[in-house]
This record gives sequence, C-alpha cells and structure tokens, in this order.
Amino acid sequence: MSGRRLSAHRPWLEGLALFLIALALLLPFHRYNLWDMTEGWIIADEGHQAYQPLRWLIGQMFYRDFATDNYPPGMVIWNGTLFRLFGVRLSVLRTGLAFIGAGIAVSVYLLARAVLPAGAALTAYALCLTWNVPYLNIAFPSWECVVLGLLAVGAVWRYQRRPHPAWLALAGALCGLSAMFKLTQGAYQWIGLALFLAWRNAAGRGRENWRRRVLSAEGIFTFICLLIGGVMLAGHPTPANLIVFGLPLLLASLVVWMERPALNLQRGAAPFWQELLWLAVGATLVTLAWVIPTVMHTGWLLFLEQTFLGPWRRSALMQAAVRPPKPNGWTMLAWAGLGALAGWKARRLPGWAFALYGLAGALLWFIPWDGDWTLQGILRAGLQGWAGMRLYLPAMVSLGLWAALVWGRLDAGEAPWLALLLTYGAWNMLQVYPFADANHLLWSIQPAFIGLAWLGYRCWLAWREKAPGTCRRWAGPALALAPAALVALQLYPIIGHFYRFDQGLVRVDYELLDAERADVYVRSDAARPLRETAGAIAARTSPDDTIFDTSGAFFYFLTGRHNPTRHDYFWPSFLTQEEVEKLVGDLAERRPALVISRQTQEPVFGYASFAQSYPEVAAFIEAHYQPDIQIGEYVLWSRK
Repeated sequence: MSGRRLSAHRPWLEGLALFLIALALLLPFHRYNLWDMTEGWIIADEGHQAYQPLRWLIGQMFYRDFATDNYPPGMVIWNGTLFRLFGVRLSVLRTGLAFIGAGIAVSVYLLARAVLPAGAALTAYALCLTWNVPYLNIAFPSWECVVLGLLAVGAVWRYQRRPHPAWLALAGALCGLSAMFKLTQGAYQWIGLALFLAWRNAAGRGRENWRRRVLSAEGIFTFICLLIGGVMLAGHPTPANLIVFGLPLLLASLVVWMERPALNLQRGAAPFWQELLWLAVGATLVTLAWVIPTVMHTGWLLFLEQTFLGPWRRSALMQAAVRPPKPNGWTMLAWAGLGALAGWKARRLPGWAFALYGLAGALLWFIPWDGDWTLQGILRAGLQGWAGMRLYLPAMVSLGLWAALVWGRLDAGEAPWLALLLTYGAWNMLQVYPFADANHLLWSIQPAFIGLAWLGYRCWLAWREKAPGTCRRWAGPALALAPAALVALQLYPIIGHFYRFDQGLVRVDYELLDAERADVYVRSDAARPLRETAGAIAARTSPDDTIFDTSGAFFYFLTGRHNPTRHDYFWPSFLTQEEVEKLVGDLAERRPALVISRQTQEPVFGYASFAQSYPEVAAFIEAHYQPDIQIGEYVLWSRK
C-alpha cells in the first residue's frame, strides 16, 4: 500500500455520496429519543442544551446572567443560531445533529481512504456511522468537537503531504473552535496533533543517540505531554484506567522518543518549534475571538470560574473506574490472540482452519454465560461483550499501531498516517476521563475504528498470502463477516428502542410530546406525565411568570417560562457557597410562581439528591412553598 489514493474517483464525490447515505440513515431517527432502552431519555441534559440558547436569544449573557454548566459558550451560540434561523423546536437541534453525524462518518472514511482501499475504509465508515448520534441524539457540544477534531486531523495530514504552514494554522483554528464547545476536548486534540509534529521531526532526523533524542525539542515536549497526562490520570489510577487511558498516551510518547521508523519526512518543512508556533497561532486567534468579548462582559474572575474552576470541581466528583470486559470479551481476546499467533507462525493455512477459526469466534462471541439460551439472551451476550470491549478498543488498537510502526514494513505514506492516528487518538481518548462511560466514548472512538479497519485489512493481506488457492476465493467474503457482525451488533440496540421481546416481538409505543417546541416522539409512558405536568404549569402561571425547576431545565423550554436565577443545572457540590447564597437571594427577591421537583431516587436530578447537595436552597423552598400536585414523578410546589 502507499499514500496514493486507490481510486480513480475524486474524493469529494465519494464523500458526497457517503454523506447522503449517512444522512438518509440518521434523519429517520432524529425525532425519537434514543439513548437507553429502559430509561429512554436524558431529559435534564436535553433541557439544558435547549433552554440555555433561549436565554442568550433574549439578551442574557452567558457566564454573567446564566451559568453554562461550565461549558464554553460554543453550544449556546450554535444552538441559539439554529433556533434563530429555523425556529425554536427540538427537531431543529436533532436535524443539525443528523448532519453532524453524517459529517463524522464521512470524515472517518476520507481519513481511512488515504491509505486503505474502499472496502476497508467503508468498514471504518460503517462502524462510525452505526455508533453515532442515534445512540445519544442530544445536542451535546461534544458532537461538534468530534467533527472539528477530525477535520483538524485532515488538515495536518494535508500538511504532511504538502508542507505549508497555512494547513497547521487551519488545524490549530479547528482545535480552537473545538475548545469553544468543550475546552478539554479541544485542548487534548491540539496536543495530539502537536505530538504528531514532534514525531514527524524526530523520525525525519534519522538515527541519533538516546540522550539527543530525549533532550531534543521534540523529546522535551513529549515528556511534558506525558507528564500532563500522568497528572490527569493520578485522580483515579486504577489498573483498568491505566490500560484504557494511560497505555495509549505512553505508546504515543514512545513513538516520538524511539523515532520509529526513521524516515526522511522533512521535504522542506519548518523545524518543530515553528510548526508548533503555527499550530498555536491558529488556536490562539480563534480562542481570543470569543475570550476577549466574554471577559469584557463578565470580568476575569467570573470567566476563570466558569471556564476552568467549575469544570475541575465537577471532574473531581466523577468515579472513573472502567469495568473489566464481560466473559465474551475475554474469550474473544484469547481467540484473536491465538489467531494472530497462528497466522504469524504458520507457513500455509488450510481452508478447514479458516472455517474452524471463524466458527469458533462466532460461538465464543455469543455464548450466554448467564445461561439464558433464548434468542434474546444470545443477542444480549454478544451485544454486551462488544459494548464492554469498546472501552478497551483504543488501547488495543494503539498497541497494534505501535507494533506496526516498530516492526512493520511500511512506506513513507503509511507510517505518518499511523503515527497521526496513534498520537491524536491517544489524547482525544483522554476526554473520556474521568467520566469513563460509553456515552463519552462516543466522542473519542473514531480513531480506534479507523485503526481497527487498518489492522483488519493488514491481517487479511497476511492471511491471504498463506492460504491455498482454493481458499483465497472465499476467504475475503468470509472474513468480511466479522466487521458486518460488529455493525449488526451496533444496530441491534437501535432496533431495541422500537421492538422488545415480551412473549413475542412487541412494538414500543411512541407519542408526539408537543406540536410546537418539543416536537419529538417520546415513549408513551414518559410522554404523558411530561405533557400533563407542562399543562399544569401553564394553567397555574402566566407567560410573564417565572418558575424554578430543581430537576433540570426541560420545563423552562417546554412551557416558555423562565428561570429567575443563574443556575439551570445542579450537580452535587457544583456551586460554590457564594453561588448558593446568591441563588437563595434571587429566589427570595424574585419569588417564582412555581417550583418543580422530581420524586425519584435518581442521583443529581431527584429532589432528595438536590436537597442533600443544597440544603439551604431546599430549606428555602420548603419554608415558602408547599406541594400542590404530583403528576407521575413530578411535583409542583406553589407559594404558601
């Protein structure tokens, strides 16, 4: 293989066709709430993403007039702009997400297509398309970070092929835009790209002694990056975390220090410090464009609190212990390892060995270790095995890419491509920490899927060389069943939102929540209490009245009523003591017409959790308000 494109078609034509295909798949789901098959909807999160842009549209200033849950203002500005252009409806945000999801899948395909044939690149495309916004179709700012980061990788890859500092400035600007949506993710993406530039310069210098490698500008920068990563991981240094997050960071650093492979990659490019400067210039210009006006409106103290200190407090609350794989995952690891060893050692592989190996993998993947041998139990075993392995996938792919760089016979086009995946993927993966759940992994898994497609393709080439002639004709289609099975496993939960096994296949009932603002379909058991609660709020208040919702921000958006305080979202210990006192003062001064609480044991959004985290606010509510009506889990409190 080489860095040349392996198709006569123009890349933009391929990308356009695949973008339209992705959009055709994602748009039919955009008005349904697809997250968890038992809960159905993260209502508090979606309320936050939808209501805060409305505060901005009526003239309030983020940070100063309302807290943004410690996100930078990118989400508020982007969602607010969509509302202004297309109307205040949830379907507008969901449609925008469908376009972003299609852009993510196409970006992955084009990056993979740089060194892979169409079939292997389509594997990465299909994996990224099927594990995409339908799994969490809420307007989290991290979705924009994904597509901006992938575009930044494309800009750096363009610089690798045709060195011009404008490409680095563009990549830095894209990372700066990403940081405007989510500060940590944009910063991690920038570091990953800078680390690739360090590898590029180190690999281009040829062999040097160990001391010169470590004490060079690239080596010192790499050490600083690894030190930053180590400080971040020190908060929850469990063995699983060190494997999932620490191993890719270490491998990405070793790639720079060991200068493997040693290639002549300079081709007139600038020294490392100049490349780093151009990358920083792009990020700085974009960052200053929003930081300066924000500081002018809010002041430095409030800006620092909302941008840096608040997110740090929230991160300290999260428990980040990655769970070990399911038994299916362990057996598949052993299966893959034995297959790789056999393929490496054997000179020839008979056809029956291919068939037996594939059959064993299929059986191991779907064994229901809990003893549930029903169709649902077998499918669940495979789904849970794959879901559990996804958190370990970036580390395993990083190990494979590292081995390819050290021992593989790669050309001058492939090696930089693998190094770029390794450095960017390692640092982009760090944004999952310390949350360490499948939702946050959605926004970091794309480089691992690309790397998995590359490793699969290389394994197929190696096995095909050792297979007899009769076996080669069907080995390719047979091995294609593996990625097809992974794609099917990722589609299964989406189907499970609409059909469930209950003495047969039963369709899940959905209802339109609201014909105006919340024009989305919600499971019937969740839609009715939400509609009734919104109706009760409208009957007890006028459009000019304010309300206070302790369960999240969704009822502000749904009813058109506003919050008289700065805070829409209440994580435990998220507010400082001064902010709590100011919150109580605002409630006392402005006296909202109603208070909404949620009688559930759910952490954070249940009233018991809220009262435990903010007893002063709960004491004020209970002293000045009384329960009026309960509808499902929701309780309306009226003034005494």
